[in-house]
Amino acid sequence: MTGRDAGVPTRTTIFVICFNYGRFLARAVESALGQDDNDGVRVAVVDDGSTEETPAVTASFGGRIVSYPKANGELAACAELRGRTR
Repeated sequence: MTGRDAGVPTRTTIFVICFNYGRFLARAVESALGQDDNDGVRVAVVDDGSTEETPAVTASFGGRIVSYPKANGELAACAELRGRTR
């Protein structure tokens, strides 16, 4: 996989886990994206079944992040995603 810039291998994935904290999500994602100095940082947002603005905030970043919406309370979400981010 590559980072945001074509040809830059992904070295680190920053996971942002969110449940009904959409009001803070944009700031958290922007902060995570700001950590990328072309070292291949990728941001993955796991939405744990939010019922407020979290899905819209996640969608607003388009291709700049990877989004994993899921039903609330599913156990082992990060373990499941581990294989997808390698």
